[in-house]
Amino acid sequence: MTAGWVPYWDDSFDQVTDLAGAYKAGYRVLAGYVAGGSSSKWSSAARIQAWFAQGPDTGFFPLFEGVGDEPVNNPSSGGAHAKQARSGARARGIPDSVSISPAVDTNVNQAQWTHQIAQYFSLWKGADTVPPTPYVEADAGAYLYGQKITVGTFTPAAYAWNNPPVLYTPSNAPAHVVCTQEHNGKKMFGGTADIGNIRLTAPCVWWNPEGQDMALTDDDIKRIWDNANITNPPNYSKPGTEISPAASLSSIMNYNYEDTLNGRATQKDLDALAVQVTAQGAKIDQILALLQAGGSGTTTGHFNVTGTLDVTEAPTP
Repeated sequence: MTAGWVPYWDDSFDQVTDLAGAYKAGYRVLAGYVAGGSSSKWSSAARIQAWFAQGPDTGFFPLFEGVGDEPVNNPSSGGAHAKQARSGARARGIPDSVSISPAVDTNVNQAQWTHQIAQYFSLWKGADTVPPTPYVEADAGAYLYGQKITVGTFTPAAYAWNNPPVLYTPSNAPAHVVCTQEHNGKKMFGGTADIGNIRLTAPCVWWNPEGQDMALTDDDIKRIWDNANITNPPNYSKPGTEISPAASLSSIMNYNYEDTLNGRATQKDLDALAVQVTAQGAKIDQILALLQAGGSGTTTGHFNVTGTLDVTEAPTP
């Protein structure tokens, strides 16, 4: 296993049936179709959950497949395909933040990827919640990524499509390549699959909610503060919404700032008390002065209702 990458497989032929075996062998991401193409290749919600049950570090990579070479021959279908794919993803509980991978399963040339394919994925981007991560040859993927139409590339094992004809793996994948298909039609664990590797940072993976890659929410912050017996942070206002570490840090800093202001207010009270004590000290000095003078009278003292010390000398009887 290469650092920053994990093995994945794609249910492109017969679905793998021994999920536990695949997990023990080191596979961590299942790539499956959520819409389009043949429904026999779709991954159901139950199948995804069965995969997640294998371990907390599992993930699901949603795929979409049109009919034939639609991204080339019918580029205006991009928007409709995006809506169809997102509907299928939502039906399986996949968050809207996860990018979907539509397939361009054919060799394409520069004229096609700068025109029809760019149009197809631009329409997809406009209709979906996040830009796509297309399954397309690397040179086309680099162009689409550079135009900010996509958020990454899933490269086919058909490396002869690439110019130059290079099979990409974790050892030589350029930055825009987030998933590498490296072998087709592998018989494994009761099925036939395409296999390769995928980046842990790939925007197209729905990681197991039980794993360590859960988004930090305001609710999480609230529980942390409650367990520490500290008042809720001031920015706790949108339960269940995702926030960045910077936002949570800002919340804590804001709390500390307000606490500092409260501390300053307390300090002002203490300063005022010190002034009063100093004033009372002057009265006490008067008492000491009378005692040291050895006056013939009897010195008495008392606090009045305002807390001020009165000092008087009673006449000698």
